[in-house]
Amino acid sequence: MINFKYLFAVLVQITFVLPLGAQVNKTVYIATSGKLSSLLTPQELKTITNLTLVGKIDQRDFETMRDSMPALANIDLEATTVISNSLDYNANVIPGYAFSSNDGNFRGKTSLKSIKLPFTITSIEFSAFSGCTSLTKVTFPFTLKNIGNYAFDGCVNLTDVAFPDALTSIGDCAFYGCSSLTSITLPKSLSMLGDDTFYGCSASTCKIKATTPPIMHSGSLDKRVVAIYVPDGAGDLYQSAFYWNRKAIVEGDGNALRLNIDKAGTLASEIFAAGVVLNKVNSLILEGKLDKNDFHVIKSHMPNLISINLSAAKMLTIPDSLFINKKLLNIDLPLSLVSIGNCAFKNCRGLKQLNFPSTLTTIGKEAFADCTCLTRITLPAKVAKINPSAFKNCSSISEIKNFNSVPQMILDDVWEGVDRKSCRLIVPENSSTVYMTNKVWGKFSDVIEQRIESEYVLTIKKNPGGVVLCENNTLLSGQAITVPAGEELTFNISPKKGYHIGKVIFNEKDVTGLLQNGNFKTTSVNSSATLSVLFVKDLDLQLL
Repeated sequence: MINFKYLFAVLVQITFVLPLGAQVNKTVYIATSGKLSSLLTPQELKTITNLTLVGKIDQRDFETMRDSMPALANIDLEATTVISNSLDYNANVIPGYAFSSNDGNFRGKTSLKSIKLPFTITSIEFSAFSGCTSLTKVTFPFTLKNIGNYAFDGCVNLTDVAFPDALTSIGDCAFYGCSSLTSITLPKSLSMLGDDTFYGCSASTCKIKATTPPIMHSGSLDKRVVAIYVPDGAGDLYQSAFYWNRKAIVEGDGNALRLNIDKAGTLASEIFAAGVVLNKVNSLILEGKLDKNDFHVIKSHMPNLISINLSAAKMLTIPDSLFINKKLLNIDLPLSLVSIGNCAFKNCRGLKQLNFPSTLTTIGKEAFADCTCLTRITLPAKVAKINPSAFKNCSSISEIKNFNSVPQMILDDVWEGVDRKSCRLIVPENSSTVYMTNKVWGKFSDVIEQRIESEYVLTIKKNPGGVVLCENNTLLSGQAITVPAGEELTFNISPKKGYHIGKVIFNEKDVTGLLQNGNFKTTSVNSSATLSVLFVKDLDLQLL
């Protein structure tokens, strides 16, 4: 006999289980603004995840979406017109607190993931999306002119923001704490940035299309933003503009120089001979000999330097304070480097990674202090001395790999400001016990043993017909780079105009056919190797 009571209970359970995680789509036409709640059933209000509205809406409809639709994740308002329903709420604006509470706690609608705004709006008002922590994408209309104070404050997952050209102002704290925002491009009509507008964002550069510098405050851009890309010809205006002049200014694609210094002390004259003004140099590749005069030029006369490659420079030491407060995004250290001086890279907030050569033995006091964007550090086996506060306040470091089987004797302040509870410490096999019982190294909670072999050397050979890059760093012919055993590397190989890639040889094996869009990825490197690239003139191919 069928147990109908049991069957009914099962059906009820199924009825309530099925909607979990399901996508519920709904398109609603609203002829009279403020009527959204009456056009949906109680069940629809509870379950709709994807909502498209067409017609007229006002502040009451925003309240319905905010307060009465708990599952609402994706909203399309492009075909709506925002109507004024009182003196407090204007037409063609996204009202204040549209998707956040107005009790002062800035709690947002946490279910909201994406929204397309109405085609006709001109402004987004105070705290409209504050605290919408799941919001990843906002589609702005071309009519938008103003983004108000705190509009997207605390939207920690917001990653995709494309500002329209009509935008003229962005208010105080508009994108405060948007930590997933890794790139910022500002439109050509922008005239004003508020205070702390992008504070807490993760971008290290900002591109702006305006030829006239917008008015900004000291905290408009986070301190991690060290370089500003501006239109060709606008560099001098930005370098003389209040607060903008605290950043490295890069015109267009920037000025890049590659120089072989035959005689130490001649760097400045070599740059002048190349037809470039010192304060316009953005990227520098140096070979040869350098002395204190060259170091003075780099330190004191190159405020807009963001990338420097010293791998082929004949240097044993990075002098004290050489790059302090520099706006560097990339640096390749000399392959012969033995020591790094005190404060050598202090407060280089744009640096995210460093590759120390295997020859390094000493890291100076506060050498990398306040390099807040550094994420990973690998200490070669020869590093015996790490001086006080060497990595103090490097708050983004999440992994340290130490090749030394015996922990260095260091003071506690070397890693002050690094979260030693979450940061991984990777040490050689059979050495975790000695690290965990060490007074300083033992404060790392996550100590992992790993087989760490000797580093290997990968040598680059190429002719002048193109460029070879690894991790966005330009590699020179004859340059040798150190590679930890087991690492995989990706090389980008780009021929110059009028050339093509003729052949790529890796470890005496032709790998030309393995290139994908000019990229070659090695297998795990477990021995020293050579990468040879032959660039061939297009004319040569025609003659063949």
